[in-house]
Amino acid sequence: GNCKIENVGDEALDMSSCIDSVMTDNLVINSPGAGSGGGGISVGDGSKNVRVINNTVIGSVDNASKTNFGIAVEALNGYISNITVENNFVQDVNGYGINIGAPKGHVEGVLVQNNTVTDCRDGGIHFGGSGQTDDVRLLDNTVSNTAIGIYVEGGNKDQTLIDNCTVDNTTSHGIKIDATSS
Repeated sequence: GNCKIENVGDEALDMSSCIDSVMTDNLVINSPGAGSGGGGISVGDGSKNVRVINNTVIGSVDNASKTNFGIAVEALNGYISNITVENNFVQDVNGYGINIGAPKGHVEGVLVQNNTVTDCRDGGIHFGGSGQTDDVRLLDNTVSNTAIGIYVEGGNKDQTLIDNCTVDNTTSHGIKIDATSS
């Protein structure tokens, strides 16, 4: 914790196969600083009991060629469980501020709570992929100045809860749910 990471080419802080870990009180600025993908903080395949708390991610929304995220929890092909994303501030991201995804994997037990996401081009909080997701809770988050506030799409989404979130000043949808199975 307590690190400042600036102008990194891909993910600034990338955690895969981490168990019983905490990522806290970090400042990430302009990531990805080079290339076309990545973002601030990533929790990936094989991770369990990970907490991402009290971090600040300030992206690079001005460069339209970059597709990035602020904070991502993504099971690309594997399994992720019991992840907490709490009390973070995400601003100026070209993609989604917080991205929970299971492109082909399985995500189970994710709590996204008390985060502030603002000025992100694509959206505030995105929850998608064609894989399996169980027990994802989006609680007490504030999203403003985005295209879509909260977006749930694709795949099998079981036990999803969106509660007490504030969405303000979106250019498209406040909350959009487009899941093949919910």
